[in-house]
Amino acid sequence: MSAYDHPEIYDLLYAAMKDYGKEAARIISLIDARLPDASSLLDVGCGTGLHLSYLQHRFHCTGLDLSPGQLAVARNRLNGIPLMEGDMRSFAIQERFDVITCLFGGIGYMRTRKDLIKALRTMGQHLRSDGILILEPWFFRDAWLPGLIAHETLDFPDLKVSRMTSTSRAGNRSRMEMVYMVGKPGSITTFREHHTMGLFSREEYLLAFASAGLSADFEPSSGPKGQFIATRSADNTAAGKDHSSTS
Repeated sequence: MSAYDHPEIYDLLYAAMKDYGKEAARIISLIDARLPDASSLLDVGCGTGLHLSYLQHRFHCTGLDLSPGQLAVARNRLNGIPLMEGDMRSFAIQERFDVITCLFGGIGYMRTRKDLIKALRTMGQHLRSDGILILEPWFFRDAWLPGLIAHETLDFPDLKVSRMTSTSRAGNRSRMEMVYMVGKPGSITTFREHHTMGLFSREEYLLAFASAGLSADFEPSSGPKGQFIATRSADNTAAGKDHSSTS
């Protein structure tokens, strides 16, 4: 069992921790500056649709996520927006988008360079020829801090949540162990979840973009962890080449 099995808890925790409206406004400003005629947007790893709830006011949006539970919440929130279940490495949509976003470090679930390149290549194949991909990386390898302990709480009249997180590292992968305690009238439930995410350097991300046929720049001032802004390479022959190890 995990917070993905309780998407309402996921929603409440992260809505309390992140300003989704401010993040969406920054993304819209970035897109307007680079591609002012953009009208269609695909959010890969859309989760419960909190970013899309703001982005939908500027773009014709589509969402994609691997979690049926998260998508169920997103469907209740986003009336009329197409939402699809799929893996970012292999999804296929019969549409090309002006903008593709992959936010909140969701790309970190690609644990190997091979999977990272697959995901970027698949996203790139769904961009229009002059479209842009905005990707918020997971922590860079040298920025991950093992041994941290974090504690978040929610306190509502009929719902109390306590989450404690412990971080560790195994080679080029970050690990988070999370323990939840959820109190509702008449019951207290506890459960654990574990997240293992790939750790890459900035240079490894840029090599992966190139291997996927994309030209990317990194903007450190955009978002909590910075953002990569990518376009399809003029010479797309790199899309078939893998310049990185698959480990």
